[in-house]
Amino acid sequence: MLSGKCQAVSTDTQSLERRRSSASGRASSLGIFYMLISATCFSFMSFGTKLMYMHSNITAFEGVYIRGLVMVVLNLAYAWRLGLDVLSVPSGLEKIIWIRTIVGTIDICLNFIANKLLPVSIASSLYYAYPIITSCGGYIFLKEKIGKYESLGMLTSFAGMLLVIFYSQQGTMSTESIPLQYYLPSIATSFTSAGIFLILRKIGQQVHFLVNPTWFGICLLYTSDAADDSLRVDLGGRR
Repeated sequence: MLSGKCQAVSTDTQSLERRRSSASGRASSLGIFYMLISATCFSFMSFGTKLMYMHSNITAFEGVYIRGLVMVVLNLAYAWRLGLDVLSVPSGLEKIIWIRTIVGTIDICLNFIANKLLPVSIASSLYYAYPIITSCGGYIFLKEKIGKYESLGMLTSFAGMLLVIFYSQQGTMSTESIPLQYYLPSIATSFTSAGIFLILRKIGQQVHFLVNPTWFGICLLYTSDAADDSLRVDLGGRR
C-alpha cells in the first residue's frame, strides 16, 4: 500500500514537471513572437524616420518629441481603459525606473541622430548589435548562462551585421564616404539598448508593462523639448 502511494506521488510529480516544462516552452515561444513583432515595428520606424529627414528639415530632437507625445497619449489611454495608475511606481523601484527612463531617453535620441547621419541599413545593423551586448551583460551581471546555440546565434548576428555595414549602399553614397564619427551614435545606442533590456530583465514582473514606456515617453517630451530650446529651434508650429 505504501509502495502504491509513493508511486502515485512520483507520477503526480512527473506530471507537474511536464506541465511546468510545457508552460515554460509556450512562454518562450510567445516571447520570441513578441520580439519578432517588436523588431519588425522598429524596422518600419527607422525607415519612416529616414524618410522624414529626407523630405523635411525636422531635427532629431523634434522627431523624438513627436514619438514621445504619441507614446504618452497611447499609453495613458490604454492604462485608463484598464483602470491602471501607471504614474505611481511601487516602493523600492523608483530609482531603477528612473535609471531605465534616463537610459532609454539617451538611447532613442542617439538612435534618431544615427538615422539622420547614416544610411538606414547601416544605422539599423549597428543598432542590432545590442542582442550580443545584452547576452554578454546578462552573463556578467545577471549570471545567465550562454549555451552553444546562443553563442552560434551571436556569431551569426555579428557576421551579418558586418556584411551589411561593409556592402550596403544608399544611392551613390558608399560607406567609405561616411565620416567615422557618424558611426558613434549608432554604436552607442547598441550599448544603451542593451542596458535597457538588462534593467527590464531585473525589474521582471514587479511592475505593469505600461509603467516603463509611460515614464519613458514623459522623459522624452521634456528632454527633447529642452534640447530643441537650447538649439533655438521653434517647435511651436509642429506641437
